[in-house]
Amino acid sequence: MNKMSKSEVYSWRVTPALKAELEAAARAEKISLSALLERLALDWLKDRGRSDDKAEKRRRRAALMACAGIIQGDGESATNERVRQVMGRYLEAKYGWRRPG
Repeated sequence: MNKMSKSEVYSWRVTPALKAELEAAARAEKISLSALLERLALDWLKDRGRSDDKAEKRRRRAALMACAGIIQGDGESATNERVRQVMGRYLEAKYGWRRPG
């Protein structure tokens, strides 16, 4: 569980039945209701791609590094406009895609 200082509050309405089930689950786990809700929220986020897992971070970094360096500029400053121009040419050459406008 995350040991960072908690300063944010969020509340929502639930049915009495759901609240009773959550409280019973927390008692069964011998943790507070807030700890149970935090665990549920973190598990839900992790299942959807948010992960603090070191192996997952290494996998993502490896995928990113496999792409690093494939686009070469001409030594000019990388302003937003310049990056759009370079990327536009790259995408057009690779995929035949042209940005509208």
